[in-house]
Amino acid sequence: MMANIIKILLFREEIHLACYLTAFYEFALDEIMIKQAIDSDHYLWLNFVWAFQKNFIGERQNKT
Repeated sequence: MMANIIKILLFREEIHLACYLTAFYEFALDEIMIKQAIDSDHYLWLNFVWAFQKNFIGERQNKT
């Protein structure tokens, strides 16, 4: 569900809010989100994905 909210925020160019949600909430990243972010030049959001270690495809296996 959180992934859908982030997709909508990125589509509406609400980059800062998408970055905030990425930092503090778990979501399932998929390849389509990465491709759309690159095509739309949302590199700030991609930096947050990698900085907060959310750079895995699908659900996180180890939920600690």
